[in-house]
Amino acid sequence: MGFLKKFQDAGKEATVKAFTLGEEADALGRKAAKLEQKKDKTKEESEQVKELRKQAERVRQQQEQAKALSRNMGLGEKILRCYFTYKMASLACHTLVGLAGGYERNEAIGRAVTSSIDRATDRLTDNIIDRTNSEEGEERDINERRAQMIEQTLESFQHMSDQAAEQGLTEPDAPLLPEADRTRIQELADISRDTENPQQAELYASKAQEQYDNRRLVCHRKRKLDDPELFALVKDRFLKQHWSPEQIQYRLRHEGSPHSISYATIYRGIYAGRFNDPDWVKSGKQRLRHHGKQRRRKGDPTRDNFPVAHELSERPPEAQARARIGDWEADTVAGVVGGAVLLTLVDRKSRYLHCVRLEKKTADNVNAGIFKVLAGQPVHGITPDRGKEFARHAVVAEALGVKIYIPPPYQPWQRGTNENTNGLLREYFPKHQDIAQYPDEYIEKAVLALNNRPRKCLQWRTPYEVYFEEVLHLV
Repeated sequence: MGFLKKFQDAGKEATVKAFTLGEEADALGRKAAKLEQKKDKTKEESEQVKELRKQAERVRQQQEQAKALSRNMGLGEKILRCYFTYKMASLACHTLVGLAGGYERNEAIGRAVTSSIDRATDRLTDNIIDRTNSEEGEERDINERRAQMIEQTLESFQHMSDQAAEQGLTEPDAPLLPEADRTRIQELADISRDTENPQQAELYASKAQEQYDNRRLVCHRKRKLDDPELFALVKDRFLKQHWSPEQIQYRLRHEGSPHSISYATIYRGIYAGRFNDPDWVKSGKQRLRHHGKQRRRKGDPTRDNFPVAHELSERPPEAQARARIGDWEADTVAGVVGGAVLLTLVDRKSRYLHCVRLEKKTADNVNAGIFKVLAGQPVHGITPDRGKEFARHAVVAEALGVKIYIPPPYQPWQRGTNENTNGLLREYFPKHQDIAQYPDEYIEKAVLALNNRPRKCLQWRTPYEVYFEEVLHLV
């Protein structure tokens, strides 16, 4: 029924064109009338009035042609519906090709087209009556008459095509029907003639089955990731920006994006291998953080050998409840043994990350890094790791005028915000890789990416948004 849609669209286009041409003709008429009413017209203006009148007349003629074509499209749609009822779609198609060429605009050719349609309709009706009243032995004769009818109709349209060329309505070498349509109509006639031929019938059935299979493949609901724009967006945020599927889903919703996708759909795409890109990762699953990490028993405590001024239990309720900006958790991210490390400080409320590279993992370097990072930042307290690099924490506490709260040994969940952020940072700085090999620009980009990554705990806002919204408000 795609032919119906074509003629409906052609009819709408012709109607719109007729309306547009009518407005153009009216505008030309008004312009000519305005010039004609002018007193003391010059010779050039008088000639312009005549030219405008001629242009308006030509546009009116084009409008009438467009209206005739619109009417033909309506007539063609009705004929096509009738022919589809009689299961003669091919005959209807090439009949309507003649109407689409605008042959109705020529009176003589229009009558020929109408007469041909009437004869074809009469033949179809007679054919149906004959088939209804025929006996089994007359089936072959009826098929032969149907084939002859199709071939005669094809010849009649070729004759009309020649007439249209003579009248100047089409190009002389332009056939009424494309070669593919003529071949298809001839095949229809052959099939009608050879219905009782088993080989021909099998061939026709195989073609019909092939058409059905092809249409069946494209009739299902399109998958979300089949949208190239949405797929590129998800791929960029998952592979390049290291966002989780859940972060992608809810951040798009938070931004009011016209695109929407569930994290379950993204996970299915990951495990189906749709995000396997050798430019980024061998497998998209490598971007997922948890791969069944092995747990091992810790040995005897070795991190409680330095004095602790304030236990973690002494931390105020505001810091414990994450009710304010300025409560920091600190730790180091190591590369190779004895090499450079990253000092990380994370705000408990906003999850905002500060990071600086240290050449050596020493207490003096750590203290200097803390002074450098927290200079000018709101600081109420610091909760570091219990590593030996924080053994001189009293110097930091005195210099900044804050308290430093030390957690019990081998209890990383007491500083879950910093530990989780370090896990995110490992996506950019894998274990057993020398931290010194990464340029400062790369470190800054990694920190910026984490600070602009939406978090579920922040109602899909980013740490950057939460931190600076609060800091700027305080200022």
